[in-house]
Amino acid sequence: MISHRVMLMVGFMTVLSTGLRAEEGAARNIEMKKWAEKLQARLARLERQKQPITVAAVRGEEKKPQSSGLYWKKPKKQMLPAPDELQAFKSAVKTLEDGKREEAAAAFKTFLASYPKSPLADEAKSSLEMLTQP
Repeated sequence: MISHRVMLMVGFMTVLSTGLRAEEGAARNIEMKKWAEKLQARLARLERQKQPITVAAVRGEEKKPQSSGLYWKKPKKQMLPAPDELQAFKSAVKTLEDGKREEAAAAFKTFLASYPKSPLADEAKSSLEMLTQP
């Protein structure tokens, strides 16, 4: 038969481990909240940016006056996400901010499946990795 002291020790250890798990959960929630704030700041910066502008220029070669004249510089890649992908990412971040980890992970997975080449794909992958850590 288990002695009273052993039962008290088991009970104490259970309460202690439950308290530690609660502290770990609270720390994890704070970490997630800070991550969501960083993502919101990134979104705010993106929204303040303007679309790339196409620039026309004249070649400045003196030796060849028969130069073709104007040429167009094209942007190397789209720097801003399309409105629909921006909205999908915002929705995933909002879900994360609301503390719904499983739903946020699913939203980021859906975002990555729908927009694998998005400028926000790296943030979505990082968010997904953070959400799937134990």
